[in-house]
Amino acid sequence: MSEQEKELKTVDLPEPEAQATETSAPGEAGSDDLPLPKEPATLQEEISRLEAELADARALVEEYKDRLQRLAAESQNVRKRQEVMLQESIERAAEGLIVKLLPVLDDFQRAFENVPATLRDQEAAWIEGFHQIYHNLVRVLEEEGLRRLESQGAFDPYRHDAISHEPAEGVESGQIIQTVRAGYEYKGKVIRPALVRVAQ
Repeated sequence: MSEQEKELKTVDLPEPEAQATETSAPGEAGSDDLPLPKEPATLQEEISRLEAELADARALVEEYKDRLQRLAAESQNVRKRQEVMLQESIERAAEGLIVKLLPVLDDFQRAFENVPATLRDQEAAWIEGFHQIYHNLVRVLEEEGLRRLESQGAFDPYRHDAISHEPAEGVESGQIIQTVRAGYEYKGKVIRPALVRVAQ
């Protein structure tokens, strides 16, 4: 045996560390640290807490749902009010235009009432053409809601303006005896009372 082999044989090698032969007790260091089941009281408390959170969440959902419904209803009401206001605005504008056209109807009526006899005989077709224009204008206005007021019978201060009270033979007091100017209503609202003479 050589000198080198003798030296290697006499070298002390470290002995391996002793491995634990006993298993660690549950809960001690080195264990798998698995969670232990909770005590019944602690589990019941957790269930109660979760149920309370669920109740709070449901209450919040109901609150948001109620708010959303209120906002939707309010939005619908605003839209309806705007539609009504727009319709009223359109009707006011139409009423204003119709009131301005009423003197034109008066002029047509006065012209027809005062056509000279010579024109009636010689220009019948021409006059009939103007009659047709007048009737077309009246028809368009009536389609928009214009109505001529009745100006016969008893005097109505809401629909007639009396320009005179005169004695009239065979007519009871308070009865209309003549219409000086026609009155009109627009969609049920009197926009111009009729001018009338009333029996005294």
